[in-house]
Amino acid sequence: ESFGHVCTAAAEEVDESCEVKFHSPCDVEIAMTSDILCACQLVESSSTVAPRPPPVESTPAPALTPAPTPPPPTQPPLDCCSPFSQWPQLDGVTCSACTALVLTAPFGGRCDRYCESFGHVCVAAAEEMSDDCTVKYTAECDAEIKDTSDMLCTCKLPQSAGACPAPDPTTTAPATTEAPAPPAGPPGTPSRVKVRGRQILVNGAPIHLKGVAWNPIGKGGRHPGGLDFMGNVERDADLMASAGINAVRTYEPIMEKRVLDALWARGIWVVNSVYNYGGEPASNVVGRVNAVKDHPAVLMWTIGNEWNYN
Repeated sequence: ESFGHVCTAAAEEVDESCEVKFHSPCDVEIAMTSDILCACQLVESSSTVAPRPPPVESTPAPALTPAPTPPPPTQPPLDCCSPFSQWPQLDGVTCSACTALVLTAPFGGRCDRYCESFGHVCVAAAEEMSDDCTVKYTAECDAEIKDTSDMLCTCKLPQSAGACPAPDPTTTAPATTEAPAPPAGPPGTPSRVKVRGRQILVNGAPIHLKGVAWNPIGKGGRHPGGLDFMGNVERDADLMASAGINAVRTYEPIMEKRVLDALWARGIWVVNSVYNYGGEPASNVVGRVNAVKDHPAVLMWTIGNEWNYN
């Protein structure tokens, strides 16, 4: 991180060489040594991750014994995550949508730490039914799942979070199956979008927004009478997607679901304005939110715009 990279692998070396003595998670201190082997990669250098260094015959640390080599898996989309051959500590089962059964004991029983160990972010965590891809119950990415040696972790590249397919819901166990109740109370379904500190999380993974203010009015038109979301969304969304834009902020609320459909089809989030003029009743916000609150494109709502003017 000190020079704009992310860690994808860490290890202790043998006799000041490139030979690996044992591997370690990227965020774990290796004590009693002055130097370690670090594999670093640019965060957004490309849509694929560089191959990890080939393994060297060595004696691994007792707690980090590699899992048996699984049969060749079906590879995930390379723009979403690395090939399964580059995932550490696999437990012999790989699933769709960048999900695999992994040994999480070296990572404190947490999928977020596991995914971070090879330069990815966690977007879903779960306990499996019988060493397969069937979900017994889900958990937060940063929550420890106890009394198990392996977990289903969904890991994706940081630049793809929020834009790649979610885990297949058909693999989920019946809704009556619940996780053991944590001390704070019964398990619940985590929000798809939430805020943690200075980060916006989508399905548990930080999202990097690259947005513009979008207020489509034709040449010679005036705001707000000339505003036409529906008449401009197809053309404008194509232009924005080709420029790498993944979010828009509006000056008036988008109420037509077809407009949201067109933006979402191109992976564009909507920061929907619902109250920008202080002279109107605040109760107007309710209908605007209810109209499109269940659409997946709506990331958040905004209130207020240039209050010094209005």
